[in-house]
Amino acid sequence: WIVNARAPEEVGVDDEGVSWDTLPPPFLGREVGIRGSRGCPLRCKFCSFVVIHPDFEVKDVTILRDELRKVAARHDIIKHVSFVDDNLFLTRKSVYEYTKMMVEEKFPFSWSGFIRVDSINEENARLMKESGCNFVMLGIESGDVEMLKEMRKVQRPEKVLRALNLLSDVGISTLSTLVVGFPSETDQTIDHTI
Repeated sequence: WIVNARAPEEVGVDDEGVSWDTLPPPFLGREVGIRGSRGCPLRCKFCSFVVIHPDFEVKDVTILRDELRKVAARHDIIKHVSFVDDNLFLTRKSVYEYTKMMVEEKFPFSWSGFIRVDSINEENARLMKESGCNFVMLGIESGDVEMLKEMRKVQRPEKVLRALNLLSDVGISTLSTLVVGFPSETDQTIDHTI
């Protein structure tokens, strides 16, 4: 027997693009999922991302642009892109860079994805809408300041409300995730979330 030594695969997130332009039509649908990041630089206590992927990588804007161009080439079939990872739109800068690129490209599809509330400002909300965003998922987790600290979720309830209002003002629908029953949760902290 000859057995090679075990070694982890060294495949970066920039190497994971799908050749959407060459896939046969039966493998395509009205919506396709694209992954733009792997792992997470944050350490929220309720999340396993850092265990599954301890390192954080985000797809370079030029690599993502090239992949989205391949999707756009199939606009006769593909009408929507869902960014399936939680952290492509992690910072205000990344939201700005990716959405500005999509606006410049004038892609013929809508898109949705996860986004952090603190990465949303007026300019980014406007760019998101202009770039084709129609729906985002927000990790709210709690409306209680102490629970957010306990979870290591670095955000404040007033920023959550501001982000929700900015997105609503430009016509982007939202879905919020909440964690209820986290250790040390009380009736009062639940009331703050409600």
